[in-house]
Amino acid sequence: MPTRTLAFPVFDADNHMYETPDAFTKYLPAEYEGLIKYVEVNGRTKIAVKNLISDYIPNPTFERVAAPGAQEEYFRIGNPEGKSRREILGRGIDALPGFSSPEPRLALMDELGLDRALMWPTLASLLEERIRDDPEAVHAVVHALNRWMHEHWTFNYENRMFPTPVIHLGIVDRAEEELEWVLERGAKIILIRPARWWASRAPAPSPCPSSTRSGPRWPRPTSWSGCTPRTPATSAT
Repeated sequence: MPTRTLAFPVFDADNHMYETPDAFTKYLPAEYEGLIKYVEVNGRTKIAVKNLISDYIPNPTFERVAAPGAQEEYFRIGNPEGKSRREILGRGIDALPGFSSPEPRLALMDELGLDRALMWPTLASLLEERIRDDPEAVHAVVHALNRWMHEHWTFNYENRMFPTPVIHLGIVDRAEEELEWVLERGAKIILIRPARWWASRAPAPSPCPSSTRSGPRWPRPTSWSGCTPRTPATSAT
């Protein structure tokens, strides 16, 4: 397919990568071995978190995925016929190399005429909720994912793709350490789950995540807005 040239720059703020099966496990500490597993159920591969199978993402290997643009009609006119999700997504396609690797993804961006793109993780969306009762484990898996992401995608690929590392807020000191880690490796944006979280920290917390740091790297863009005091049952949205 020839490169598409547009008369204006295009920055895609909602592009996604598909994680490979080792994304959560390659760098997971030994004490958490088995926390994330891929299991066979009736001939299909599923992901199990703490031995509980999650169907939130039906095909966690991403070998076959919905075709690009499959939901265009749904987002344009809604679902007046009451179609199921499977009917809306239609027949899947075999995943292209660019769905899980940066170099072929850049070629796809050129074909589409995209100048730059944020690259959100996909499978990561099920992590924090599934192990919300064990913040130490969440931090361990998030760091493993961020290490994998940096190794495979970097956090700034050719100054055109900006993969988005995850920052979990369950233990605020650990969150700040993770933020420092990703910033030192070139992260331009971070992903914070917009949901209720329980935080622990000593000494007393400051009102906002970035208020305890200063300098040219602070603050950085995040995928949330606003902040409230870090107390139990606080939500950040």
